[in-house]
Amino acid sequence: MYNLDSPHLRAQQGRRGRYFLGIFPPPEVRRAIGNEAARLKHKYPKITLVPEKQLHITLFFLGSQKQTDVARLIEEAKRELNLAKLDLQLGGINYLYKRRGDSVVYLNIEEGGDNLKELVKRWRPIVEKIDYTAPRRWLGHLTLARVKKLGPDETRRVLFDLGKEEVKKITPFEVKAVSLVENQQMRSGADYRLVDEVSLI
Repeated sequence: MYNLDSPHLRAQQGRRGRYFLGIFPPPEVRRAIGNEAARLKHKYPKITLVPEKQLHITLFFLGSQKQTDVARLIEEAKRELNLAKLDLQLGGINYLYKRRGDSVVYLNIEEGGDNLKELVKRWRPIVEKIDYTAPRRWLGHLTLARVKKLGPDETRRVLFDLGKEEVKKITPFEVKAVSLVENQQMRSGADYRLVDEVSLI
């Protein structure tokens, strides 16, 4: 957790990292999603699954930011935002095809989406106080897998077939906090470090 008055933080004023604000379902929900993802991987071996412990809903991908700036963002959010907990339910596979870069396979937000959009709306003025411009259009989803290094025709075919798959009903869950996470790029892939959380009341 960040402390703006800590000597350690003051000493690292220029340090930058790649950050995002997101919501992590509870472990039992991520486990259920991971089981469904493993079933799809068996059927479509060319997809790359998101590790179970990293399954989340991104609210804002902040990109490269100074550590001190995101610390102030979180402190302001804790002080100014008094947002209620909300219930979400995930389900239904969808996808986003990209000509360049990785195409994405994701789960829709089936229930609670309007409340989640309101939460994003309330956060937007705070995140835009740092060197970041939030996209006007926000699509709530949980990324399940990516399709990498396939030709355009094969990528579209895999995505089309995946879009017809049905997943088992995912248990609804209560969102209790928004997490600030540092995304550290390692040789083995992305490594997430939980930096801080803003609790919902």
